Amino acid sequence: MAPRATALATAGYRAITPDLRGYGENPARPGVTPFAAFADDLVALLDHLDIEQAVVGGVSMGGRIAMEFRLRHPGRVRALVLSDTSPVPETEEGKAFRRGLAERLLDEGMEPYAE
Repeated sequence: MAPRATALATAGYRAITPDLRGYGENPARPGVTPFAAFADDLVALLDHLDIEQAVVGGVSMGGRIAMEFRLRHPGRVRALVLSDTSPVPETEEGKAFRRGLAERLLDEGMEPYAE
């Protein structure tokens, strides 16, 4: 469990850290996965866990997914917590940077990036 989730659980909250497609141990699917698909995946998870409303949070790309979740399923969000994210659509330059970074990470691994 991520340190933030562990801290929340220790404080008595139920902390759920979904393994979204293409993240963690969940494999990426072929093609592009729109934010709407991630948001709908989260609704399916909440339904499976019988959770009607939740405090939804996200960091970086997870923040973009959390914002999409709130837009698509506003009644399911009790509160929204965002960190290091932006609602502004990606620019072509930003896309090129991220694509280059992803290719570099595939070639070199995560260690140089983490450092």
